[in-house]
Amino acid sequence: MNNRKVLLLSLLWAVFVLMFMSIDSPIHDSYNRVDSSWFYMAGKAWMNGLQPYVDFTDSKGPLLWLIYAVGYLLAPHSYVGVYWLSCLFYAGIFYYDFKLARLFLDDRHSLMATLLMTFPYFWQWFHYEVRAEDYSMLFVTLSLYELFRLLYCDGKERPGLLRPSLLLGGSFMALVLIKYSIAIMQGSIILCFLYYSVRERSSFTKPIKWLIAGASAVALPFACYFVITGTFSDFLQEYIINTFSTVTPTSDGMLKSYYKEFIAAIHVPSKLTMLLIIIYGAWLLGKQLKKYRHVPMFVGVMFYLLSTMHNFLYYYCICAPFALYIIVSSLQMLANPLRSRAFAVVLLIVCFWSVYENMRDDFPLGRVTTWVDSSDKDNFEIVSNIMAGTPNPKLLNLYGFEYGFGIEQETLPAGKYWSYQNGMTPDMEKGHLELLKNRVADFIIVYDERKCIKKGIKRDDIVDKGYKLCYEWDHISMSNKRVHTVVYQKL
Repeated sequence: MNNRKVLLLSLLWAVFVLMFMSIDSPIHDSYNRVDSSWFYMAGKAWMNGLQPYVDFTDSKGPLLWLIYAVGYLLAPHSYVGVYWLSCLFYAGIFYYDFKLARLFLDDRHSLMATLLMTFPYFWQWFHYEVRAEDYSMLFVTLSLYELFRLLYCDGKERPGLLRPSLLLGGSFMALVLIKYSIAIMQGSIILCFLYYSVRERSSFTKPIKWLIAGASAVALPFACYFVITGTFSDFLQEYIINTFSTVTPTSDGMLKSYYKEFIAAIHVPSKLTMLLIIIYGAWLLGKQLKKYRHVPMFVGVMFYLLSTMHNFLYYYCICAPFALYIIVSSLQMLANPLRSRAFAVVLLIVCFWSVYENMRDDFPLGRVTTWVDSSDKDNFEIVSNIMAGTPNPKLLNLYGFEYGFGIEQETLPAGKYWSYQNGMTPDMEKGHLELLKNRVADFIIVYDERKCIKKGIKRDDIVDKGYKLCYEWDHISMSNKRVHTVVYQKL
């Protein structure tokens, strides 16, 4: 099957699957967002002239914001533009899944393996909305393919070192500019590549130079932008230093804290299942390899271990590509044509059943479809209508995340720390509170009033700053907690 046909099929499959599995698709409403609304707001702010890491910030890289900026330009008041960009990224992911599977299987079984990868990518235990991990997976699957092609292809199929060096270096920098913790994980792939280069080609300096060249090609446009705008130091401070501070333990040491979280992780069924799938799949795949048998295990386990820090379930989404190990190994056991046909039928049934299950009203994705009425949708629209009365309103999410309430208007961040990040440093929290003190915001949303009260800020404190309470309601939050949300408007 030629590359063009594989790309086309991958794109069609991505458009179909993401229509149901992505909360950004046209059949889903704009409420009940967290990360995607945060990144969208950052992209929108950038396209409206605000400076990244100066006028707004978050613990993510500029490439991710640029993706959402393009999504905003495609659809200024919805996530539909982001949906189409997600389709392109997932088309690339499925394409490299096929290419990876094709190293071990024929075309038909490789296509089956690609379809089956839909399940680990959108496993409900880990995946609710499209996040930084989703966009990063394209560069992870590309890196895996370039490495495995070197290690496990023979003769003319095996490439030289130039192409994989450039692509691995470029992928590494792309991941740095999306979420640098994932770039650290991808370092395990680069280590295996360098080991192969020294052992098989007796070459180390050239691959290193080419890796740097690939990384530099991706980094250069962003470096130029930050240097020209005079914000390079802000980029380093906010994205590198402050982000590291927000995820670094303060009481326990790094290793001790990491060990505690790893032990906690393997006691959670979903996380343990992911680890067992990686280990068992790598073992099955390694059994049939003639050399470098331990590479699949090493890379997969390294990704898992580095995902464990801080234990948010969605962190493990980046481990999903390694489910290909067990899928490929299973399909190799189905060489018998009769078994293969039966497997294809079962695959189709499971595919459509999975889509149906995801769209049920009692699942998160099903609850935000356009045909489902809910009080969350009603409250979202009421807040949007209130904001519509103020041109280009500035928003402060006081001690709360960005939930996308201003997407239907040209709402922009009230300042650098317009939303509250987990693990904020004292200086960051001070900057957050100064937006209230200086009456910068046109609207203040207190998503969980109890959290605000625990921080010592009550309703009267906000009213005394020159704001009026214009709407409030009780509801169940996305984390399944009952919260009381209050919206304030500047007088």
